[in-house]
Amino acid sequence: MVFDGFIGKEYREIGKPRGKHSDNSKMYQLKIALEGIEPKIWRRFLVEDSVTFHELHRAIQVVMGWGNYHAYEFFMEDGRIEGEGDLGFCVDTMWRGFFGSSGPTKSAKETVLNDLIKKENQEFGYLYDLGDKWEHSIVVEKIVDKKDQQCPVLLDGGCACPPEDCGGVYGYYEILEIQRNPSHPRYQERIVDWLGEDFDPDYFDVDDINERLGADNFEDTLGTSDEGKKVSHYTGVKMRKLGRNEPCHCGSGKKYKKCCLKKDIREMGEPVKVSVMEHG
Repeated sequence: MVFDGFIGKEYREIGKPRGKHSDNSKMYQLKIALEGIEPKIWRRFLVEDSVTFHELHRAIQVVMGWGNYHAYEFFMEDGRIEGEGDLGFCVDTMWRGFFGSSGPTKSAKETVLNDLIKKENQEFGYLYDLGDKWEHSIVVEKIVDKKDQQCPVLLDGGCACPPEDCGGVYGYYEILEIQRNPSHPRYQERIVDWLGEDFDPDYFDVDDINERLGADNFEDTLGTSDEGKKVSHYTGVKMRKLGRNEPCHCGSGKKYKKCCLKKDIREMGEPVKVSVMEHG
């Protein structure tokens, strides 16, 4: 069963933009890099100029390897563009009061890329998870004509994405240090039970990511109403992604990460979502 994270709201279909659009639509070639970590975790990908910043966020989540659990912000020269994660975890938004950011604020769901991105070599920032504060830099490497090509599409990149909720850059470095030392007193807790011993920080597979970005998989993360608009299958029911260490939804008794997680990501493009009320 496929669930989407757009609870109780309607969204336009990807590919039918409401922003500035013409028959001569463009694509941006973007390079995104996660700040503060070496070796660099980065991706180069194409995205249409007529999508919203929320749709750009969703593409970034897939190409980078994040789980789309948390709130996010884009930082432009003239202000911020704010958005919520598709699961709407309101605890993230409390961090905004501590930033002290100034300047005008726009909605990511209402702001189209070509309203603000005008030239090659333009740079802007992307912050994901307002608690762990994963800061990304983005540069517009090229602006090219849109042709008969899947979009978004990943072109290149390097290294695996850090795991969600690991404590930011310093927490991730701590995990890598523990992973390199199986005799560490927290190895069982942090690596075996939480991260998984198969985690490879150097792993990167363009084809695997593009399979998840493919038209069918990417669209299948959304439901479709009779009017063709994207809506939640479970309006009014708060959903969350099943945790890696929770019992698998298939009833095998194994942990999700040891059972159906990889299959769900391969088939759906993301982990399965479950009801918050049902699973606590």
